[in-house]
Amino acid sequence: MIKRDKLKPVIEKYKTYFPTYWRNSIDGGESCIWEAVKCFREHWDIDVPDFADMLSQALAKTDSLLNAAHFFAGGMLIAMARAEGKTVRQLFRDLYDDMQDLAQRITDFETAAEKIRAAHDDGTWNSHYQHANAISTYLWLRYPEKYYVYKYTVCHDVAVTLEADFQPKGNSAA
Repeated sequence: MIKRDKLKPVIEKYKTYFPTYWRNSIDGGESCIWEAVKCFREHWDIDVPDFADMLSQALAKTDSLLNAAHFFAGGMLIAMARAEGKTVRQLFRDLYDDMQDLAQRITDFETAAEKIRAAHDDGTWNSHYQHANAISTYLWLRYPEKYYVYKYTVCHDVAVTLEADFQPKGNSAA
């Protein structure tokens, strides 16, 4: 539960702030992340023969979302798809299966990513980077009307501001 009386002022501040964020944010603004959704939707085809190439094209505009100084989820996922395309394709089929429990789908994706990483680690695959933030990004790219990118700090700040009775989990926890 949240304190609903705290919600209205937050929404009003967001509405005031949004036009500036849309255009001028340090990470490219909200418009850039919606370009990532557009790119993903234009290129996504789970049944294409070269899954790794398609995934590379579909994720081409996600750098600020999936790759950063110490976070390389998008690049690592593409590398895993090159190593085990059929397995990674199935990871996405399972992740996008809304008939299954969401938390379990996220856990299964992360667990399978670790198995692929361990099987193909040549000393450079130190992490698979497929945690809550990255996995929620894949869900959001495919179904932006239903999901959004999980960012622990944002979720935590909102929970504190709205005096929520839950504590969000960090990115390494599903």
